[in-house]
Amino acid sequence: MDNHLFTRRDTSTFNETPFSQFPDECFSSQKDRVIKGKLLTAPDVDIDSLLPCIKLENIARPEECYDNTIVICSPIFLTIQFSGSNNYFEFGENNSGIWMLRTWLDNITMIVRDNVTSNGVDCFLNPNARVYIGEDCMFSLCHINAGDNHAVFDMETKEILNEVHAPTVIIREHVWVGLLASVLEGSDIGAGSILATKSVCKGSFPNQSLLAGIPSQVKRSNVSWSRDYLASDREEVIKFLNSLSA
Repeated sequence: MDNHLFTRRDTSTFNETPFSQFPDECFSSQKDRVIKGKLLTAPDVDIDSLLPCIKLENIARPEECYDNTIVICSPIFLTIQFSGSNNYFEFGENNSGIWMLRTWLDNITMIVRDNVTSNGVDCFLNPNARVYIGEDCMFSLCHINAGDNHAVFDMETKEILNEVHAPTVIIREHVWVGLLASVLEGSDIGAGSILATKSVCKGSFPNQSLLAGIPSQVKRSNVSWSRDYLASDREEVIKFLNSLSA
């Protein structure tokens, strides 16, 4: 496991705003104000413009919802459903788009690096979940599932078949996740890869792979993608991806 991926950025110069100082519009109802934590924003982020784009909701255990941290380096639309404590969410520089995080209980870490765009990521996070999204990723409307939440067990042995103590999802640099695709716990998608529309990804896959299907499989190797329809920046993309493996 690449533990270095989850290194938190230096926030010593960031501005701190406790959740208790958020305006009412940041909460679905007054009961959601039991959520305790802080928002850390980069010095150039306009907090007054950002706060209307953040929504916090309490979905369980209100008396145990504390020590939660959100780090934002550039404006995004963010909704988080909280049900626990000691959770950490970090969104990097030059990010944009819509994020919906549904958390279950405690000790969750989600790191989203710089230059990431999202048309609507719905993310479910089990206790101790870890999600890493590398630089320059692009998401269509899609789903990330870091844990099943509900147990599946063997009727004879009573053994739980899907228990994972620390469910992990790793989406490395410059990955494009297509429309209605799902990335499941235990996935590690290599840099430069593409996950096709409606695919279901689980497992580890090499860099620069075209993945498709249910479950997803490598359909083509040594490919990548560009945000430009005519791929005018293909040389820059190749140089960036080659630098990752240097």
